[in-house]
Amino acid sequence: MKKLALLILPLMLQACGEQPTNSNTTAATTATTTEAATPTETPITVTADELLKGYKENELAGDQKFKDKNLIVTGKIESIESGIADMPYIMLKAGGDMEFMKPQAHFNKEDTPVLAQLKKGQAIKLQCVGNGEVGGMPMLKDCKVL
Repeated sequence: MKKLALLILPLMLQACGEQPTNSNTTAATTATTTEAATPTETPITVTADELLKGYKENELAGDQKFKDKNLIVTGKIESIESGIADMPYIMLKAGGDMEFMKPQAHFNKEDTPVLAQLKKGQAIKLQCVGNGEVGGMPMLKDCKVL
């Protein structure tokens, strides 16, 4: 059952991330995008465990601290996956062996060759933008391997 949930959850999360296309939401999306992290902002260094703990303790505080912020995230690779439209992402180990809600780091398709060289259990350092949490899972976007 857990494996089935792990297979379905990324599909649901990917679907939740799609933006509506009508003109009313386009203006709101543009405004939100301009408020997102800028490359000149000093990154916040955080571990995958700290990211998970921050959201588990208080989602609103987690968003204030991490969402739309430049982050340097360190941790170990739990899995390397391909989501909807073959968009690659990494699940990071956090919270212990029985933890289901692990941080997800999402990449662009052009990062696939770099990600294909990685291995489960490998230590990793990423630069990402915090993207809130979905279903208790911290989400990271626009990630790059450092």
